[in-house]
Amino acid sequence: MISNITNTFIKAKKAFDISQFTESKNLLNEVIKHDKDFLSAYLMLYEIYDKTNSKKKNIIYKELKRLDPDLSISTPATGNQGS
Repeated sequence: MISNITNTFIKAKKAFDISQFTESKNLLNEVIKHDKDFLSAYLMLYEIYDKTNSKKKNIIYKELKRLDPDLSISTPATGNQGS
């Protein structure tokens, strides 16, 4: 169990910043496992999946829209701005 979700997220951000996407992804998934509404973790996961051309970004996109229906990011299917 994560003792501090915020510290785990910070570690994930540091890994992301130096392009250690696998490490970052693993940490972000731990954060989300303990807090399904951690928007920043989903945003970073979306960026990782986008950079690595993973189809998993579609799943993350749906979670982002669940958390913030007004969020405007490139949609996975069209590349257009979401509404």
